[in-house]
Amino acid sequence: MTTPLRPASFKGIPFRVKETDMEVGRRTVLHEYAYRDIPYAEDLGRAARGFTVQAFFFGETGPDDADALIDALESPGAGLLVHPWRGSIMVILQPQSKARVRYPQAVGGMITIDIPFIESGDNVEPNAGDDTDAQLESAADDAQAEADSDFETSWLDDIAGYADEAAKAVEDICTCLESYFDAYDAAMAKVDRIIHDVQRIINAPLSVISRIQSRIQTLVGKLDNPFSGISTGASCSRARC
Repeated sequence: MTTPLRPASFKGIPFRVKETDMEVGRRTVLHEYAYRDIPYAEDLGRAARGFTVQAFFFGETGPDDADALIDALESPGAGLLVHPWRGSIMVILQPQSKARVRYPQAVGGMITIDIPFIESGDNVEPNAGDDTDAQLESAADDAQAEADSDFETSWLDDIAGYADEAAKAVEDICTCLESYFDAYDAAMAKVDRIIHDVQRIINAPLSVISRIQSRIQTLVGKLDNPFSGISTGASCSRARC
């Protein structure tokens, strides 16, 4: 069964269609890797359908009807295109493209307008998902900040307290050692006095023995020469005589 052609229009402005083209395909990104002869084509979904429509007008109302379509094409936003073959489609002029208008040489001739349309849908953003990498990084930053805060407020205070306690302990040890040193010095002084007394006691008999030896040597010398004193006296007596 043959499908009847629909009367064409755009944004409610009717026009006759001489011919129309349609572009279809897929959105792909071609990846050509080093040292790979065959590239990889990444499929990103269906490409937007494009429609090139050649509208025409003639007769006495042709210029006014053409101007009405031109005004519709220059108005902002997408509009409803009734395609003779494809039916109703929301379209907009293709980006970086413009409709081309051709006027006849004679009044009443045919005015043609070549219009490049592309389908246009609602502004629906892709489904949002949690950025786990960003969440992990944020959690790590928060943990680091909390650890730094704890370090500054708690750990450093504890260390300062430990340092004070350690310094007090060292001071107490030094004081204790000083007391031991004082006792040691006093004990050594007593030892020195005892040694001195012992040496004096030991040296006393030696001194007595030395004196006894000296007296004995003197006595022995006199026994060896018993008349040394007498001869000396006689000599003196004769001299006085």
